[in-house]
Amino acid sequence: MPLGKQIKAKYIIPTFVTLLRLIAAPIFYYEFLNNSCVIAFSIFIFAALTDIADGKIARSLNATSTFGAFLDVIIDFVLIITVFLAFFKQKWYCIFVFMPISISFINFIIGSRLRKPIYDPLGKYMGAFVMIIIGITLLFPYVIVRKILIYLLAIFFVVNIFSRTMYLKKINSE
Repeated sequence: MPLGKQIKAKYIIPTFVTLLRLIAAPIFYYEFLNNSCVIAFSIFIFAALTDIADGKIARSLNATSTFGAFLDVIIDFVLIITVFLAFFKQKWYCIFVFMPISISFINFIIGSRLRKPIYDPLGKYMGAFVMIIIGITLLFPYVIVRKILIYLLAIFFVVNIFSRTMYLKKINSE
């Protein structure tokens, strides 16, 4: 096999694993709304594991790329929004939950489009934090738990925005 095809082929596996998360999103939505929270939770766990695996596979194959990292975040966002749409439809969360999630995603897109991407000390953990919120919500589907989680999300979001702002001020003053 020519070297060019070998190099391109190594990107297929981590990209495929990432795309499994995209396939899992509508299946989660359907299962959560129509069948079982247990099945939906299992699908979510599968999706979360693909999120962990795609990066590890890409690094082990020396197949990391800007495109792959960007695709990973886009698909994470699709999964997260799909899950919260299902939660919203069941009245587990209000519409305002989409605000911090969407603003964080927009911040990522803007930051990654700059000539020198913005290092966001907490922003890289926002997606993981939201995924943890989803897992806890599915494991403990009680109103009080969801209220606590929404407050934690709001606090994390505010701290994240403050952190980004302070970092930008520091960069601009140098």
